[in-house]
Amino acid sequence: MRLGVSGEVPDMATPALAYSTALFPSFYDSMVDSLPPEFEVAESHGFYSNLALKSVPEPGGAVKILDLCTGTGSIPRCIAKAWADKCGKESKCRIIGVDNSEEMLKVARRGWIEVSGVNVEWKLGTLGQEGALAGVDNVDLAVISAGSFHHLRTHEEQLIALREVKASLKEGGLLVMNLFGLDEIVEEVSSGDHGGQDVWHLKDGFWKQTLSKEVETLEDGGITGTETFKVGCEMWNEEMVCKWTLRAVWWEDVRELCEELGLVILQEFHSFRDALDGSKAALKETGETGRIFVIQKQNEFHGDVQKMATPTLAYNTALFPFFYDAMVTSLPVEFEVLESRTFYTNLALNVAPETDVDVKVLDLCTGTGRISRDIAAAWSKVASKCRSCNKNRSLQLIGLDNSEEMLKAARREWIQVPDVEVEWMLGTLGQRGALASVRDIDLAIVSAGSFHLLTTYEEQLVAMGEVKESLKVGGILVLNLFGVDEIVEEVSLGDHGGLDIWHLNDGFWKQTLDKEVETLEDGGITGTETFKVGCKKWNEEMVCKWTLRAVWWEDVRELCEEVGLVVQKEFRSFADALCGRTADTNEIGDAGRIFVIQRES
Repeated sequence: MRLGVSGEVPDMATPALAYSTALFPSFYDSMVDSLPPEFEVAESHGFYSNLALKSVPEPGGAVKILDLCTGTGSIPRCIAKAWADKCGKESKCRIIGVDNSEEMLKVARRGWIEVSGVNVEWKLGTLGQEGALAGVDNVDLAVISAGSFHHLRTHEEQLIALREVKASLKEGGLLVMNLFGLDEIVEEVSSGDHGGQDVWHLKDGFWKQTLSKEVETLEDGGITGTETFKVGCEMWNEEMVCKWTLRAVWWEDVRELCEELGLVILQEFHSFRDALDGSKAALKETGETGRIFVIQKQNEFHGDVQKMATPTLAYNTALFPFFYDAMVTSLPVEFEVLESRTFYTNLALNVAPETDVDVKVLDLCTGTGRISRDIAAAWSKVASKCRSCNKNRSLQLIGLDNSEEMLKAARREWIQVPDVEVEWMLGTLGQRGALASVRDIDLAIVSAGSFHLLTTYEEQLVAMGEVKESLKVGGILVLNLFGVDEIVEEVSLGDHGGLDIWHLNDGFWKQTLDKEVETLEDGGITGTETFKVGCKKWNEEMVCKWTLRAVWWEDVRELCEEVGLVVQKEFRSFADALCGRTADTNEIGDAGRIFVIQRES
């Protein structure tokens, strides 16, 4: 069958016409398959699939994914395969593939293979046109891949595209998009002639010949590169002349668009290899910085103290996990963040040091999963093989938190490690049944003063009882407390040295508005801090508060005695803990800031 294309450029004057011919989808797939390794096709598919899997809110949950400019559907197929391998029938995945070419969608439909638990819908629509995503909502992850954003040649089209994507996303939903480098637009003009060859011979007998290239500076200051080229297939004896025009997009352009629409850039990567490794780009750099963007639709919140009246609400806003990480990394050295993480990791590596027994670790109030990531990284280097018989040992990590937003951040940051499995679990420490399904734990961790969030003795008792039941006999719980002065005087990291505003890493800040200390009927003392947090780069802020209960070492001993746990060791500091220098249990005050507790029966 001849396509009836005479070879005159005007017949193929726009990408839409090129993409909508019957020959083009097969040529396009051949071109993508023929791209050299530096185009990172496999790595990009791996990254998109990983993000899709991490979007699952919980085992058995449902996820909706939007693949924009889907072409012949290669990304939905990759995600579906990864889904079948990892999630199976337990969770449901719905994928919507949108493209402006019916010919591309025909090939996508033909190439689709049914996968259990995965539903697919192919939708005709043009990115950058009003109403293209009408009826698409509640999306967990949207993908704009393969530099498709460059086909939007005006700022207005770019703005419409991102506005429509934002409307389609659920609160907390993600958009991931990648850009070409400027040289690929201006010098090569979309992969041009590849090394100066007149004809680029592709797989399956296809070929591409560049006829002309043109670079234009637009009135709005933008730069476009237009390539006129001939494509054909030796086996089919077919050819056609067409052209496409791509607009250069800088990382600053993406930031300005996101700021205008109220979207937030969470991460930028130089390459998909960096993205898979979690190596973020340095935001102060230009050029290659920000080739790949992970962008979020933030939760809608307002600076109302009543609406942010409890830690749970504060922790469940999309902004809070990033503020919290910035706060932790900004803490002064006396808070021993590095030492604490080293101590927890050492305990995990040594709970069964000389056997081939697999190990199970429970990270309570895991937050964004920092401790779990530390333990996993150390395990793969040091403890994944038995020292006696060289047999592989597996580590199972369970990260529990009462904030779905924190767990989303933990899933995003998680990098797969050999012989390590992780489960992110929604649950509230101190509520009955939170650990009902968790058993045979070797090591449980309650870190970063999380135990202070239990503001009643009853909650503390429930928490300790549930942890005991989750531990195997001989299993260890490690628990650390803040000093009473940190609760009563500073009230949870207060204003740090009397400053009204505490400036944190990554442009975040925290301003203490009010502090209140209360003595409870049961004799306990709580400190409540009302504070405002924000981020300069995001132009976002919110008011919230948290309440912490002072806990003395005697309280921990009494709780352990009541539930049948045994305090094995107490340390004044994590520096002491790493040295094995135990606290004098006859002292009070600083004694027993860090507890190593065991279930003996």
